[in-house]
Amino acid sequence: MIQPDSYVRSLLKRSPGERVTARGWVKTRRDSKNVHFIQLNDGSSPVDLQIVLGGGVVPEETVARITTGACISVEGDLVTSMGKGQAVELKAIGLTIHGTADPEHYPLQKKKHTLETLRDLGHLRTRSNTFGAVFRVRNALAAAIHKFFQDRGFLYVHTPVISASDADLQLSTATQFKIRDDMNTTVGLVNRLEMMRKQIEDQTKENTAKADVVKALGDLNAKMLAVECLPEYANLLSILGFLLCLLIKSDLNGT
Repeated sequence: MIQPDSYVRSLLKRSPGERVTARGWVKTRRDSKNVHFIQLNDGSSPVDLQIVLGGGVVPEETVARITTGACISVEGDLVTSMGKGQAVELKAIGLTIHGTADPEHYPLQKKKHTLETLRDLGHLRTRSNTFGAVFRVRNALAAAIHKFFQDRGFLYVHTPVISASDADLQLSTATQFKIRDDMNTTVGLVNRLEMMRKQIEDQTKENTAKADVVKALGDLNAKMLAVECLPEYANLLSILGFLLCLLIKSDLNGT
């Protein structure tokens, strides 16, 4: 398991002369006379760690398997980098391949990929520079927003999520619904939700399994969030809790 001080982002900040082990995926490999240069990243930094692999450290057939996308771990010494853009690089004394990537089929080769291409590669697009940057910006924004509200005494709570799609849930309790005209105003929405809550309570008396789901996912969330000790936004969150009842209501007339 990678230790907190062994991520690429940490290794790039450490001093020359330290013996470390780096783990990650190969971005690129460049070959020169009696030396190979490997760009390694583990997702912790937008900057790659350069691995200098001298001739004879590993057999040539092993080097041939170090292609873009391969998963490797490298043991070696950090040395001052002679190149630009990095303070240190790793001079390898040992290398282990944990997983190979066929260059004929691995889609993220050393070239620019369009967003349309990356959209179809949900399991790999996080390794691209574009999505790596997007997720880091999102992380910074989310952290700043949370800090803003936390510093002012707000509580962060999880409420049921309302989706426009009918999810394939094993419990089969999610149902799509329409927003009626009489729900356009806040008062109309609250009145409608209260009426639906009562109807659902009546129905759940005949269905114990659904009653448990309703109580756990809908009414319970609403009651927890509607306590008076929470800041004013609790009223809005309690409405969101009640809205979950709409998702598990299967046969109300007019919905």
